[in-house]
Amino acid sequence: MTAKSNNVSTAIRDLKAAYAIGRKIIAKHGPKKELGLKGLRKLAKSHRVGVDRIRKCRQLALGYTQDELKRFCDLSKTSRRPLGLLILIRLLKVEDKDKRIDGVEQAIREGWSLGEVETKLFGQFARRERVGRKPKLPERPEELLVELEAWCMRWRRMYAQLNREDASDPYVHVRNLEQTVQERLKVAIGAPKKTRDGGHGTAQAVPIEQRGRGRRCRHSP
Repeated sequence: MTAKSNNVSTAIRDLKAAYAIGRKIIAKHGPKKELGLKGLRKLAKSHRVGVDRIRKCRQLALGYTQDELKRFCDLSKTSRRPLGLLILIRLLKVEDKDKRIDGVEQAIREGWSLGEVETKLFGQFARRERVGRKPKLPERPEELLVELEAWCMRWRRMYAQLNREDASDPYVHVRNLEQTVQERLKVAIGAPKKTRDGGHGTAQAVPIEQRGRGRRCRHSP
């Protein structure tokens, strides 16, 4: 077995295992019940996986039938291209089911990465509105700062790739954009850092008891 075939087989086993977990959860708790974080943690512990994995397993089983999953796995085998769980979850945002299935199959045949799914497929088909779970809001200011920093890091990495020195590859570069867009990007890339640092250092959260008093976030000197 070649390395490529092994990757395909591993991906298929992972999908089938995730689907099986999702079906067990639905069979026990029903398709509409909100499990809550406590329930998710309990399931994660019983299945020896993480909470996020439990969520995705349930989404997979709710979003696709067993016949559809088999169809995807068979195409993955014949195309010799692995299909990841996260790609299937992302494609649930396509509202039209027939278009969604076509999109999955196109992603398999062309070997799309997750980024290519986001840019290519969602550029062709309308996204589903109000799909997926709402983001969990942080309970403490310091948790919010950690969350914001994670998003800032993703944005800075994306911009670094767009503004790379070697532009000989076929991918888009900052200089391919209009001048006004380039200027706005420069401003936007600096905003997260200013939000994080405050121009002086690492931002500190305002204590809970000081909320609502018009106090601004304090910064270390």
